[in-house]
Amino acid sequence: MGIVLEKLGYLIDCEKNGGANCNGRNQLSFNDALQVILDDMPVTPFIGDDESENEVHENELSVDDTSDAWKRNIRAAYMGLKHADRTMPDSLDLINALRKSILVVRFWIAHQLGVHENVLKEGRKYDPLSKKFIGID
Repeated sequence: MGIVLEKLGYLIDCEKNGGANCNGRNQLSFNDALQVILDDMPVTPFIGDDESENEVHENELSVDDTSDAWKRNIRAAYMGLKHADRTMPDSLDLINALRKSILVVRFWIAHQLGVHENVLKEGRKYDPLSKKFIGID
């Protein structure tokens, strides 16, 4: 999934931003690619991104349910798998990073297809992938 996100961010940046986030060698860092994807969506799959601090929700809000948390998690997972000198991520962390990344790609595609942001905001409350996987030790 990391390769998909890296390429999607690069393509969005080149096509829509004229490569504004690319370096002198026309490369885009993984973190920048993730941010480009998020910036291309009016609403993200993460409830924590658009909440006021005083708002209470039916679903328990986790600090992990934000774009920043997703970027940290998927970067750690991707780099841990890609580089031999990095720590291999825990399998539960990997599956949760994948789950969130699938949501991001699905939301991005939905935006491209014209799905209204209110529909997406409402739908993420009920989407099974919006719920964190937990260990059953």
